[in-house]
Amino acid sequence: MADRIIVFDGVCVLCSRWVGFVLRRDRHGQYKFAAMQTPSGRDLLSAHGIDPEDPLSFLLLEGSAGYTDTDAIVRILRSFGPGWKLLSLLV
Repeated sequence: MADRIIVFDGVCVLCSRWVGFVLRRDRHGQYKFAAMQTPSGRDLLSAHGIDPEDPLSFLLLEGSAGYTDTDAIVRILRSFGPGWKLLSLLV
């Protein structure tokens, strides 16, 4: 399986809650995390065409592919299992 990395805003309370939500449900340790404010987070944003000085969203990386916004949320929810796949259809 390719590395899955979530690049998130480390100073945003909602973003931090989202990371906690993912951590509680990621029973297989599929995800790694990088705050946008770190050098590695900034590099990942830049490499995927997101301005690290004005990020509008978090970024999900799966191998060499990058996803943002609803696409990223749906992919993450689906990775949690069958019940979450059904819920992701509502997003």
